[in-house]
Amino acid sequence: MGVGDRGGQLSEAPFFKPFFLPLLVAASLSFLAPSASKTQQLLRSFQAEGSDLLMGVGARAMGLGGAVVASTSDVHSIYWNPAGLVEAGSLQVAIGRQINARLVGMSFAGVSCSPGIFSVRGLKAALGLSWMTRLHVRAKGRFKPEDLESVLLKFTLPGLPDDFDGTINSKTRDYRLGLALSPRLNPRWSFGVTVGWVDCRTTFCGVTAEDPGNVIVGSTDATALSLNLGAKLFLTENLTFGTNMKDLDTGLDVITVITDQDGTREESNTSEFPRDLTFGFLWARRTEAGSGTLELEVDYQTLFGEYGTSSLDFKVIRGGLQKIGENYSYRIGLLIPLAIKSEFTGDVKDEMPLPFSVTLGLARRWHNLSVDLALYPHPVMSYARDRLYPGLNLSVGWGG
Repeated sequence: MGVGDRGGQLSEAPFFKPFFLPLLVAASLSFLAPSASKTQQLLRSFQAEGSDLLMGVGARAMGLGGAVVASTSDVHSIYWNPAGLVEAGSLQVAIGRQINARLVGMSFAGVSCSPGIFSVRGLKAALGLSWMTRLHVRAKGRFKPEDLESVLLKFTLPGLPDDFDGTINSKTRDYRLGLALSPRLNPRWSFGVTVGWVDCRTTFCGVTAEDPGNVIVGSTDATALSLNLGAKLFLTENLTFGTNMKDLDTGLDVITVITDQDGTREESNTSEFPRDLTFGFLWARRTEAGSGTLELEVDYQTLFGEYGTSSLDFKVIRGGLQKIGENYSYRIGLLIPLAIKSEFTGDVKDEMPLPFSVTLGLARRWHNLSVDLALYPHPVMSYARDRLYPGLNLSVGWGG
């Protein structure tokens, strides 16, 4: 079984070919639409990349709009639902990156294995290990408190003044270890857990409007331990339920060193992550002609709690449809924000270029080697640029 699909030995499926390429061209052209510049756009810049920006990791999942909590069955399960690791095969390795990224070279690297030594008491077990970029932000200039950019910046730099005008460069990485279990015979369920080490490093330099003559230079080091749980229920031969809860009680322990005209000082505080709950249903069946498998999944995701120093209310519907063949898989996804708001911003979804995002994906397999591509509108960068901003992701995996 190739990384990223569960189709098995099936013949190539032409089901999506008649309309897949026109959709791909139309989506690409939509990204070239002219933008209406935001206030002070020439005086400030903002670039953000990483798994925390709604699209997650792995080109397969991105091509399906992130609707994979019930279908994920490869090494990327360590992010989307660790219960899926037991379906990944004896050994899998995968790497991925956003091809048009400006900040992040590689966005994900992971390995999973399920050797017999880990199988005890009638249970099959699998282990996973991954590294990913959760958030990399580079910003210059001043952003208003009601801007979404400000919420992200205040997360990377707690205590940032509303009138800060300068440069910020922040990198947050996630190192994650996962364990999954399921019955070895006639499995009707699977359960997974991951423990992650979050490492955030930020540098900044700038001034505030209240004291423009005072240059502030500083750095922040922050670390946290995260706990994530996932499960699947195989309700029937065609229907699967999946759920995943991330960041159950994750708080960054932040140490900030600041140097200004008053000297150098150190400040400590805690910055919270919101809880992230997703659940969804997968419906799958082989086509009547036996030429492949058709999968349809719909997920609901909600984030709630504190994000840095701001409360957050985020709700989204994700949908994904794919046709899996022996050599090729074709995917289309839909992401519909229901609410994206904090105590400062109001509901950001009303300011997005479109009320929904359409994603596209394509996969090619050669025996144990798989290559996945995904094209999608980057949600946060589309908001920041006030136009559709394209994301193009590539994942390469080996295993079976």
